[in-house]
Amino acid sequence: MSAVLVCLVYFGRGPQPGEYLAFNESGKSEFLVLMCGVRSILQSKHEQIFSGVLTPKEGISKQEVSPLLRDELHEHLIHLEEVRCLFLADVTNADQEMYVSALDTLASIFQEAYKVRSGGNDGVSLMHLVIGWIYRFPQRLVGLLEIKDPFALILLGYWCILLKYMGSSWLMAGWDRHVFSGVRRFLGEGYRWHIEWPEKVIYEY
Repeated sequence: MSAVLVCLVYFGRGPQPGEYLAFNESGKSEFLVLMCGVRSILQSKHEQIFSGVLTPKEGISKQEVSPLLRDELHEHLIHLEEVRCLFLADVTNADQEMYVSALDTLASIFQEAYKVRSGGNDGVSLMHLVIGWIYRFPQRLVGLLEIKDPFALILLGYWCILLKYMGSSWLMAGWDRHVFSGVRRFLGEGYRWHIEWPEKVIYEY
């Protein structure tokens, strides 16, 4: 909930030049600095914050993906699997496991987001899923985004698809194209064909 409040204030300003949520043109993301502050507060004051009316309630969602959206979701998952194969083939250092884990989590979030959309909700209703993925970034991945690592940028490019589905809220209007433009700007030409699918979804659908 705290992360959502931070997001509402931050997104209310609208997209800012050179600031792409998970990275900045000069390195460290202003947004991730804010999220780091939220994480620090939650870790140190968790019991005090999540008490009383803020005590988390367990809930089991029975919503399934609508038949009308199943093919769309399936197509996303096929492309995410292609990225997974890319990571397994081309990331040969210790970062491979981290990338694959982040991608698998993103695929799961796509599935959860489509369940929410199947219930007739989008916009800020997706905030906890979409922004939650960034909130849980390992510090190593944050650092790779800061130095514009191509595999990190490809990963973020696919995440931008979910930002598009939040665009029905005025807070989120235009953020998908803005963040994706940053990904494309800093991704080397030899890697850009790996983000053709999110580019198509964001600009054509």
